[in-house]
Amino acid sequence: MGGSRVVGTRTTQLLVGTRTTQLLVLVALVAAGTLTAAYAQEVNWRPLAVDMEVVEVVREPTESGDKYTVTINATSTGAETLYVDIAQVISDGQSYANECGSGAWLQLEPDETLALAGCYTVPEQSELELVFLAGFNQSEGRPDAFKLLPFLEHSRLTWCGPGGYYADDSFCESTVRMAPFLRDVKGAAGPPSVPVENAVQNLDGPDDILLSRAEYSGETGDLVLYFDDPIYPFSIYVSRVTILHDKCDGIALSVSEFGGRVSLDRQYVTFKLDDDNRQALPGMTNPRIHLAPGAFADDATRTKNAPGDVPLLVAGVDSPPRADQQQGVVRTASCMLTYGLVEPPSVVLDEVDYGADFVAEHSEVVRQAIRDGFAAWTELNPGMAFEEVDSGRPDIIIQWIEFAGEHVGYACLDCLRAGAIIELALEQPDCRGNQVAYGPGMIRNVLAHEFGHNLGLGHTDDEDHLMSGSTPPPEPGRFNDLGYNIPERIPGYLVGAKPLVERYDALYDEYRNSNSVSHRNALVGPINSLADRLNCMYNVSVP
Repeated sequence: MGGSRVVGTRTTQLLVGTRTTQLLVLVALVAAGTLTAAYAQEVNWRPLAVDMEVVEVVREPTESGDKYTVTINATSTGAETLYVDIAQVISDGQSYANECGSGAWLQLEPDETLALAGCYTVPEQSELELVFLAGFNQSEGRPDAFKLLPFLEHSRLTWCGPGGYYADDSFCESTVRMAPFLRDVKGAAGPPSVPVENAVQNLDGPDDILLSRAEYSGETGDLVLYFDDPIYPFSIYVSRVTILHDKCDGIALSVSEFGGRVSLDRQYVTFKLDDDNRQALPGMTNPRIHLAPGAFADDATRTKNAPGDVPLLVAGVDSPPRADQQQGVVRTASCMLTYGLVEPPSVVLDEVDYGADFVAEHSEVVRQAIRDGFAAWTELNPGMAFEEVDSGRPDIIIQWIEFAGEHVGYACLDCLRAGAIIELALEQPDCRGNQVAYGPGMIRNVLAHEFGHNLGLGHTDDEDHLMSGSTPPPEPGRFNDLGYNIPERIPGYLVGAKPLVERYDALYDEYRNSNSVSHRNALVGPINSLADRLNCMYNVSVP
C-alpha cells in the first residue's frame, strides 16, 4: 500500500537518526605547549659552543603547508666533543620539530665544521623566525646547551637580551636575513643526507611513553617521575603534568618547577615544587600524578604518551587509592570547579529571529540547562561541585559557536587543569533558513557530554549513552569510564518540537494498531504532514 510505504520512509527512522546526530560532537584536542627557553633560566643551561652559518633554505609548497629544508654549517668553538642536531624551528611563535633525517645526533669535534639539515612543515605563508640548535657533551649524556639563529630581529629580541627568554645574548647568533639564502621549488626537496659515520645513539622515544611510578620527598621538595622506557627530553609539556586530588582538584606543575633535570638513561625526570605547591600537597587526598595526552612527546617520531595517572608516593610511603576511587563507585572528596560564560546567551539568540521576550526568557533557560548539565555529574559524583563565576579565570570557559552541519558542541580532551573549554551552539536553521532554538534538555545533554571530554572521556558507539559519538571514532573495546559515574542522557528537543513529536508518535501508534484499512489511510496525511514539519525543523532533506 503506497500510503504505508511513505509513512515508514518519512517518519520515525529519519527523525530518530536526526536527533541522534545532533548529539555527535567533535573533540578538539588542545595542542600541547611548545618548548620555551624559560628552562635555561631555571637550570642555567649553557649556550652551545658553536658558530652557525646558513647554507641554504628551500621552501616547497605541500598540501599540509610550506615545507622548509634548512641547511646550516655548525662549527665547534669549544674544547670538548659535542653531539648536535637542529632540534626545531620557530615559525609565527610555534615550535616545529625536525621531520627528516635519522633522528640521530651528530658528533662534532673541536674546531670541526659539520653540515646540518632539517625539514619543517609550517602553515602556508607562515614566517620562519629562527633555527633552534641543541647539543650536549659526552660526559653529560643529555641535551644541556642551545644556540639560536634568528632570521628576524624581533625574534632575536624575544629570545635573547633584555626582556627575552634568555637574558644573555650569547645564546643567539646575530640576526641573519633569510632572503639571500631562500630558494623556492615546486618539486619534492627530499630529506638531506646524514653522515652515518658521525651518528651516535638514536634518541627517539617509544610509541607510548608510560609512567611507571612517582615519588615525592617532603624533605627536599623533589618530585621524581619514572618511566618504563626512555623519554625524549626536549618535549616535556609541563602545563599538562598535574598532581590530582581525586582526579579533579589539583596542582598544575610549571616549567620552573620542572627545571629540565633528566637522568642519563632518560628514564626519570625531576621536579622541585615551589613553596605554594609544597604547602598544598599535604592537604590533598590520595594525590596522583596525571599526564594529559602529549605531556611527554617525541617530536622526532611524532609519538606521545597515552593519558593516565599513577599514585604519588609521598615521603617514600605508598598511598593506595581509597575504596571510593575504584571504578564505578561514588567519590566523596570535595572538589569545586568554576565555570564562566564568555558572553550571555542573548548574544547568540537574535531578537530578529525570536523577539525580545523569547531571547530574555530563553537566555535564563540556557543558563539553567548548563547548571543542570553540571548538576547531573554532581548527582552521581558527589565530590564534584560546580560554581558559575563572572570574573577571574574559571576552570572551564564556555563559549558559543554556530551550528556547523551536525555538531552542536566542541570540547578539549582531558584538559581541566590546562585551560578547559566547552563550545556550544544554541540554535540551528530549519529547511527555510529560519533559526530554531535548542530546548533545555538538548543543551543539558550537550553540556554534560562535553564536560565528559574535559574529564578525559572518549566516545562510545552506544547510541543511548551520554558519550555517544563517532567523530573521532570510539576506541575499540569496552568504553572506559575512568572511574566516573556517567549521567544518563535525557530527552532533548528543539524548541517547539516536543509536542509535534508526541503527536506524531500517538498517530503512528494508532496507525500501526488499526485493523481498518480506511482508518489507516485516513491517518497517512496527518502523519506525513507532521513528519514534513519535523524534518524541516531538523533541516532534514527527504527525497
